[in-house]
Order: sequence, then C-alpha cells, then structure tokens
Amino acid sequence: MNILAWLLLNLFLFTVQTHWFMAFSTRQSPDLLLLMLILYSLRQGGRKGALYGLGIGAFLDIVTFSYFGYHIATRMFLGAVIGKNRMNMFADRMPTYLVLTAMATLLLQVSHGLFLCIAARRWLPFLPFVGMTLRSIGWNLVCAPVVWVLYHKIQKRLQRRRTYYYHF
Repeated sequence: MNILAWLLLNLFLFTVQTHWFMAFSTRQSPDLLLLMLILYSLRQGGRKGALYGLGIGAFLDIVTFSYFGYHIATRMFLGAVIGKNRMNMFADRMPTYLVLTAMATLLLQVSHGLFLCIAARRWLPFLPFVGMTLRSIGWNLVCAPVVWVLYHKIQKRLQRRRTYYYHF
C-alpha cells in the first residue's frame, strides 16, 4: 500500500504540474516533483533521496522530450545532497523547506541554462533567463506550502496505518 500511495501521489503531482497550470496565462508551472523530492530527501536521507531522484528523473526524461539523462543527473544529485545534509539543518521546519526550495530551483535553472548554452554552442539572452528563473522560484515558493501539507497528511496517515493498534 505504501508504494502504491507514493506512486499515485507522484502521478497526481505530475498531472497537476503539466495540465492544471496550462489554464493560466503563463508559460511556466511549478515543479511539484522537485518539491516532493526535497521533502522526501529531508525525511529519508541521502541514499533514498538519490534513489527517489533517480526514479523521478527517469520518469521525467522518458515523458518529456529533452536531452536524456539531464533530469536523472540533476534530481539524483539534489536528492543525495539534500538528504546527506539533512542533519545539519532543521529538517522538519517550513522555513528550511522554503529556503531549500528556492536554492534547488535556482540551481536547476542555472544548470539548465548552462546546459542549453553548451548544447547550442552560444550564449542565451541574460534578462529573459533571469526573468524565467525568478518566475520559476516564485511558482515553487507559492506551491511549496501546499505540497508540504499534502506530504505530511499522507505520511501521517500511512504511518498510522502501519501501527499495531490501528487494526483493533
């Protein structure tokens, strides 16, 4: 049940990320799977965070039409680094989560921009790139509390179902 619940949650977040935000008049949407990766890595640690990042990255590389391996590498790296350093920070606090969300989004946007510059063999315009990065950080910061609450509700429910006294 645990694996099925996480799979359904990730599919739900991906569906919302790719379809629901298309109704707005913006070309960007929040990266809800990144928000979930940050939460999972903070809770589970480096190894499980890297494996979760591998799974999400492979899914995104298969579904999206981009350079294969980019999402795998970046999501695995973020999952491993955030999970490994989770004891050095207040892991179960909303401000920590929001700061990590902004930093991870900035890191992903800059690495994506540099990757596109290398692939295209030319520099991209700077001001549109900065605007796109700031919009992406803004969207992620707006949706981060919603994903935080959703994650903790599902985590609490699954943990309660695993206890011995739940079945009596």
